[in-house]
Amino acid sequence: MRIPKRNETIFKTRLSKLLRTKKLGKSIYVFNELDSTQDYANSLPNNESLHGTIVIARKQNMGKGRIGRTWISPEGGVWMSIIIIPDFSIADIIFTQFIGSLAVADAVFESTKINCKLRWPNDILINEKKVCGILTDVNAENEIKKIVIGIGLNANIESSSINNYLKDDNLKATTLREEYGN
Repeated sequence: MRIPKRNETIFKTRLSKLLRTKKLGKSIYVFNELDSTQDYANSLPNNESLHGTIVIARKQNMGKGRIGRTWISPEGGVWMSIIIIPDFSIADIIFTQFIGSLAVADAVFESTKINCKLRWPNDILINEKKVCGILTDVNAENEIKKIVIGIGLNANIESSSINNYLKDDNLKATTLREEYGN
């Protein structure tokens, strides 16, 4: 899906109609450029009305990866974070990242018919190359206040712009454009 350059209202309306859920996408924030959708989502107050909020950026300057790594996020990718206000226990938190990964893999398959492979803890691979990273942040004390699931999907970009930044020498990046074709 291509994000319109000028009219964010049209994009938000189209996205809301595509979502087959009552809660996800109830509120959508869209930015041309943001340091990090994850940071922005985490900065929002812990408020039950934020459940299902989506934060999207066309480009991130300091996208987040695991262990404080930077995720390269040029224009053309899908850079987003989703806020979840859960009604489950801290013991079940481990499943959120896995469910997020499955949801992305399912969406990729539904859109492209390309099978993805999950690599624990947060990578989504196509043909043994990384196409997406999932990051889960949890705000909790005695109970979970907020979960932010970050998704960085290499969609309509060149993998050559990403490969130099991967920390794992045994792993190369790919994009949906390269795997599916234009």
